[in-house]
Amino acid sequence: SDDSVTGTFEIVSDDAQYVQCGEVPRSAVTHVFSESKESIKLNWIPPTNFSGKVEIVATFVQDYANYWVKVPSKTLEMLELEPESKPESELDSGQESESKQESEPELLTEDSDKSTCDLLDRLEAGTRQMEAQLQIQRTWIQNLKSGSNMKCAMQKASTVVVDSAVDPSVHLARFSGKILKSDQTLALPYSLAIRWMNFIEVDNVRDGTAWNWTGGVSRSNNSHFSLDMELTEDEFARNITTSPKVIELWTETLKNNPKVQGQFKNFKFAIGQIYGVYNNDQPSTSPVNGNDGYLGIRSKGPSNETALADMYAVFYKQGTLDEFAINNHGRKKQAFQACKWYSKLPKGFSCGLGAPADESCGHHFERFIPIKCSEIVVKVASNFCSRIERNLEDPRPDCHLHVNWT
Repeated sequence: SDDSVTGTFEIVSDDAQYVQCGEVPRSAVTHVFSESKESIKLNWIPPTNFSGKVEIVATFVQDYANYWVKVPSKTLEMLELEPESKPESELDSGQESESKQESEPELLTEDSDKSTCDLLDRLEAGTRQMEAQLQIQRTWIQNLKSGSNMKCAMQKASTVVVDSAVDPSVHLARFSGKILKSDQTLALPYSLAIRWMNFIEVDNVRDGTAWNWTGGVSRSNNSHFSLDMELTEDEFARNITTSPKVIELWTETLKNNPKVQGQFKNFKFAIGQIYGVYNNDQPSTSPVNGNDGYLGIRSKGPSNETALADMYAVFYKQGTLDEFAINNHGRKKQAFQACKWYSKLPKGFSCGLGAPADESCGHHFERFIPIKCSEIVVKVASNFCSRIERNLEDPRPDCHLHVNWT
């Protein structure tokens, strides 16, 4: 009749992890990986000698804007099995009675046997009912995928739908995907982290003052991982700083273009890469920055292996910049053209996969094309691919690639 938490869960599938609700350990469960799924399997274990009515509630997420909160199961009634007591008339005093009780085991009567079986039948039915409720999301997900009866499915699920955009003050980005290890003798990392740098600074700041941020909370098994940011979008944006020298340079460059100059003041753009941390080492906080610099900062395992999302990058973008002209060694050059790969990235957090240069846009360096942030691959390998071995369109599984984007 109240909202108190009771009982614990037992996980029986790989894609699940315990969450502590209040002061009760293992009192809630959530998924580990963000790939689409039909169910996660678990058992609910009531407290010893518990009796009463319980409901199991679940929250399902379709995307950041659509989710179902506290969807209840049917009420389950748990009955405590009480020991059978003997009628008072059967209790005899004296040594003979005690000897008889010791030598002859008590047999359940036909009535008590029937009562016990009825109780077990009810418990079994309740368990089947609970399992059905926990997997009811299969039908909802199928409805959502097919687009049919969505309104009906939402109503049946006591839906709470948020139609507004993601709130940057509370949104914590999650990156996830697969772990690829072609050589099974290599060790998996202890954890994963993201190394961020300021895209605007790139290689222009070499005095150790360039902005960087390293962190994240990761979960992984032998084949998949997830990595959550520790800061909300708003917190991360406030954390990004740009060198005064770079600001001065761009302010001078844009002095004849007040519109873009104003845009630049509110523009923030960070690029990062996911890598593995071995031997309980802390993620690197070295001030070395730049394309080659941040790619080279790695923690190594016992066989000199490194874990790296070598073909992938993660991004954060705030604001926009219109295309403008700059003076490049006496020649005018267009910057931030709409056809450039970095201009096509969405605002907020996003992810990209390395690809060959787009010559049609006059870009001779390699680029990143947008992908879902649940499709990142972390590769475990002991060396980088040689120039002959590197192929962005058909990458090797046994060596790391270097996406030459600048």
